[in-house]
Amino acid sequence: LNGWTAGHRMALLAGRPAPVQVAYMGYPGSTGAGFVDLAVFDRFVAPPEHAAAFTERLMLLPGSYFVTDYRRPELIDEGRGGTRSQHGLAEHSAVLCNHDKLHKLDPQRFETWVAAVAAVEGAQLWVLAHAHASDAALLAHAPPSVRGRVVRGGRESVRRHVARMRHCDVALDTHGINGHTTAANYLWAQVPLVTRPTQHVVGRVAAGMLAALGEECGAAAVGLARTEHDYFLLARALARAAAAARNASARLGSGNDDSARGGIGDDASVREGIGSDVSDRKAADQRSQSAGDAGGEQEGKW
Repeated sequence: LNGWTAGHRMALLAGRPAPVQVAYMGYPGSTGAGFVDLAVFDRFVAPPEHAAAFTERLMLLPGSYFVTDYRRPELIDEGRGGTRSQHGLAEHSAVLCNHDKLHKLDPQRFETWVAAVAAVEGAQLWVLAHAHASDAALLAHAPPSVRGRVVRGGRESVRRHVARMRHCDVALDTHGINGHTTAANYLWAQVPLVTRPTQHVVGRVAAGMLAALGEECGAAAVGLARTEHDYFLLARALARAAAAARNASARLGSGNDDSARGGIGDDASVREGIGSDVSDRKAADQRSQSAGDAGGEQEGKW
């Protein structure tokens, strides 16, 4: 399970205690070890055409290989989630969130997050609190006008964490090493997730979950971005849909977070908003090319 991560026991496998040895779940990639025979993934996370990059023979499961089960009542306890105000969140604003540890964050993706927040009136970005110096370094990548809308929350138990996720409207995935368990937490809490897969297993797990859900219900796959610009457009469109739903809920006098967020579930309206954003981007690209910009879209631009 652990591969080469801390506390691994690969030396035992090197002694061949079993005739067939299988790697699964804990190590998102090839072990590179000749004594591990099979690696269990799915077709999105480890496409068959990438088999040459693995020393193991691939065993590809249907759907997502990242198996979780949070249906147990002791893990889903909305009563432990508190209120938005208890977490420093505005009652009727769109909340975009990421609760990954600091080592998964990078400046470019953080700048994409704050750009999406800045594009939606009153929206907030909810992240984990880190050491003071780390928080200051992150905020340095946000325009001064947005820094006051970055909310930092503490760590909680799994039950409390999954429960408080109902206050999120849009979950934002990290780049490179993306969300695995954290992504599953958002999806179990029914929070739309935006992710952009990379070419490596460790950067495709969240997208693999969305792809598997998309096969089942269609709507979940809306969060798959092709480029950093698309990532921004998806985050902005989902946040705008959430803000509109919350404003409508406020006008109707409903204080229910789930009913307000339900507006995001209207896949047609979200796709319409995204389609409008993509049309705007294509028009901008054409104007840029006609002005002599042969480079096309650049990474990190929106």
